[in-house]
Parts: sequence; structure tokens; C-alpha cells
Amino acid sequence: MKLPPPSARRGFTLIELILVMALITVVMALVSPSLGGFLRGRSMQSEVSRFISLTHYAQARAAHEGIPIRLWVDPELRTYGMASEYVLAQSGQDPHRREYELAADLEVEVDTRSFATLQGNRLALQDRWAAGQPMTGAATGSRSQVVFRFTPDGFIDETSPLGLTFRHKPLGGGSIRRGQSDPRDEVYVGQNLMRLRYEVQTNQIQAPRR
Repeated sequence: MKLPPPSARRGFTLIELILVMALITVVMALVSPSLGGFLRGRSMQSEVSRFISLTHYAQARAAHEGIPIRLWVDPELRTYGMASEYVLAQSGQDPHRREYELAADLEVEVDTRSFATLQGNRLALQDRWAAGQPMTGAATGSRSQVVFRFTPDGFIDETSPLGLTFRHKPLGGGSIRRGQSDPRDEVYVGQNLMRLRYEVQTNQIQAPRR
């Protein structure tokens, strides 16, 4: 095959390169918002799935080992985790302890109501406090920490919080409470109607009728 003479060969001109770069810039400007929303959605989905999996693991471990398990959430320190209640009470090291840090673009707000408080069951709350099983995180000294408890039979203790809300942090900084943000930017994880497990809820659990 005979190549054309050098004078007949043609490359890209400066104007053509500028037009291509301009086209790429326009496409990226159109795609970036959608891509940003996709990545934010992936972050929320991953965090919610990890938390729900941790609650299932805590329940399974409580039933398997026949011991109460605590799962804590600390909105200020942006951490949550799980460990044996007996080990925590004795200030020991739980080899099966789990602890995670919240994704950088998310925040969490705990619904500290419980079925015990909604039903006015003060005895259950008093028994929990008397046994060193606080609603807040006295085990670690964190005042903002809230404790979820799973009983030795694997059920959710009636003094455990109803749930919690995962929310995208405002782009301009600061913090907002549930109901003040776009519903698409938050996910509520709460006890199901049978109080058997925590799962994603579209509506918060209402106070039970007497």
C-alpha cells in the first residue's frame, strides 16, 4: 500500500482541538450533577446496609451465645458499633466487637423513643438503669452515645430506641433535623411492626394504642 505524500497528510487543526475540548467540557458539566447524586446515593445505601447488617449480626449473636448484646450509636463522634454487654460491664475486650465510622457526607439522628417510654413502662427502664444498661453510652463515657440492646433470646429490648435517621449533610455545612430536609436525602431505619428487627421504614412507628 502506497502512502500519500506528506503534503496530502492532514492532522487536527487548533480550531478542531478547541471545539473538541469545548464539547467535552459541556458534556462533563451536564453529567457532573447526576454523577454527584449517584455517588451520594451509593454512600447512603452502603451505610444503611452496613448498619442493618450489624443489627442482624447482633441479634444472631445474642441468640447464639445466650447473652445480651449492645449496639451503640454516637451522633457527635460519628461512630457506631456492637459488643457483648457482659464484656462492656467488666471493661474487657470483646474479640467480636465491631465499630465503624460514619461516611463523611452523612450524619445520623437517633429516635430515642422506645416502646417502654411510649407505653409508660417505667419498671423496664428502671430495671435497665439499675442493671447498668443505660440508654446513653455510660460504658464509654460519651454523653451523646445511645444504646440499642438485644436480649439473650435475640429479640429487641423494649427499652431500645425506635430507630434512627441517616441523612446527607447539608452542602453548605451545619446540621438539620428530620423533616427539615428533602425526604430523598434521608433514610429512616426503625423497628418493624412485629418488633422483630430493624429495617428501612417509609413511616415512623406510631405510639401503640392501649
